[in-house]
Amino acid sequence: MPSRGRFWIDPVDGRILRTLFETRPIGGVNTIEVRFPPRAEAGHPRAGEMIERRYAGAEIVEGKATYSNFRRFRVDTSMEIK
Repeated sequence: MPSRGRFWIDPVDGRILRTLFETRPIGGVNTIEVRFPPRAEAGHPRAGEMIERRYAGAEIVEGKATYSNFRRFRVDTSMEIK
């Protein structure tokens, strides 16, 4: 399926600002856009919102997800061989 994508990157610090992914199935266009908040932890971009749109003729379906309250999870493991 034909597809393409774009990245918007801050020229000062290289931070990802926004992404867009688009596919073009027969008779329609699907897009997924992700926007990143301005204060993400360095090296760990976190999505602030994602918008998915499906265009099929005159019909448009849109879904939006927002993300917040990020937490860091940590797992420690060890192995002892007897």
